[in-house]
Amino acid sequence: MSNSINTLRELIKTGALGINPETTVTLSYEYSEDVAHYNDDYQEDVFYSSGIFSMLTEFLTTGVDENMLGGKIREAINESEYIEREGYFVDAQGDEYDFSEAIAKLDLTPEDSEDFDEDEAWDEVSAHMTFVPDDISQAVTYDYYEFGVDTSLEQYDYKRGCYTVSLELETTAMALLETTYNFGDFSVELDTDVATLKLK
Repeated sequence: MSNSINTLRELIKTGALGINPETTVTLSYEYSEDVAHYNDDYQEDVFYSSGIFSMLTEFLTTGVDENMLGGKIREAINESEYIEREGYFVDAQGDEYDFSEAIAKLDLTPEDSEDFDEDEAWDEVSAHMTFVPDDISQAVTYDYYEFGVDTSLEQYDYKRGCYTVSLELETTAMALLETTYNFGDFSVELDTDVATLKLK
């Protein structure tokens, strides 16, 4: 757990600056890299270097997506044309299943049955469990806005520039403390009675 989260825990415990479990917290992540923006693939390279793919995948498995984002990442994955049906499912208890195991767990029509319909079964399993794809890189790179990711390009000249990938989450102090995700790479900002407090 990052130092800023530990500091936040202490501030809530003592009630310092009027901070309580319902205090609004803004979490911000930003990664920037100098690029040759005349190349078509510069965005993809920065996305890979940023670590945003593994971060969003972990949001699915640590409750961040469900509790802080209202299922936005799960929805973006289900809607994306760039996601393959390769990965695993996670239920509300955090247990993992492959597609066949999920079908059995939910007592759906077995795969060896004549009545089995893969698309129907997939939709049913996806409605009850969270699908965690093996690879979300293409989906995030091409549909980043659907995942809540922002990008910007500062052009130095006609060839070079700086490309930034950023992500901002708004939640409450208590919801932040209850997640198992380590927000160590994020800056943490709180609106207190006195002023806006930034932790890093």
